[in-house]
Amino acid sequence: MLKKIPLLLLIVLCSCNAQDKVKGSRNVKTEQYDLEKFHSIQIKGEFEVGILKGRRSMIEIEADDNIHDLIMTEVLDGTLYIKPIKKLSRTKKQELRITFSDTLKSILIGGDVELESLQDLYVNDFKLETGKDAKAFLTLTASKFNFIHKDDAEAELNVTAQEIVCQLNQSSKVEALLNAPNVEIDIYEKASARIDGETQIFNLRADQSSKFDGENFSSFKTEVLAQGGSSSKVNVSDTLNLTASGKSEIEVYNTPVIKLLQFSDEASLSKKEFSKGLFK
Repeated sequence: MLKKIPLLLLIVLCSCNAQDKVKGSRNVKTEQYDLEKFHSIQIKGEFEVGILKGRRSMIEIEADDNIHDLIMTEVLDGTLYIKPIKKLSRTKKQELRITFSDTLKSILIGGDVELESLQDLYVNDFKLETGKDAKAFLTLTASKFNFIHKDDAEAELNVTAQEIVCQLNQSSKVEALLNAPNVEIDIYEKASARIDGETQIFNLRADQSSKFDGENFSSFKTEVLAQGGSSSKVNVSDTLNLTASGKSEIEVYNTPVIKLLQFSDEASLSKKEFSKGLFK
């Protein structure tokens, strides 16, 4: 009898989890709501989200008609929070269209949220944070752009700014076109990045098993700290200050003056030619 108790508990737990989920009706309806003004957004769930600027703050929800009331949208202290009240399953649509009317300062997305800018966004100091399995597809112009990317999140970005700071962690992936006088990228764990664009001053810190591909990211002066088993490709025209250790691999494109501040352990440095067709 005692051996049957764990099995009974498992059945009860599975039954409770199934009852907690709400199955979509497959009948889609669209509704719009005005919102209080907000400067930040935090979203969790499985929503497909489009964002744009307009004359008034509002949200449009296109989703199965029986889940509209289960999508929480609330503005508290200038932050718009969006998340499902219950677990949703087998829905036909979970699409949101968010219009902001004020200056946007930050966006945080998690879960399986997919975020897309429906127009070029113009902001001041702006922070984007992505986690879990979220995806972000944004084009924006900012004075300063701060990007925190972690877990298994993915992003495709087109950013023009005066300063760009990126922190890439865990197994996150990013492809980006970055244009700014100053760019700083920290890339760790198993994160990977392919960056195009140009900058004057570039600082790269790479560690663990991270992979940074900046063959198409031209810089004037660059400082690289490479550690662990990281792999880095940098394109520098004037000066490269390099600190390398562990089993890190650094590939250099263009013809900079290279200053080895530290070169130890099994670190490797190699000069590479641009891929065919990159520059004509």
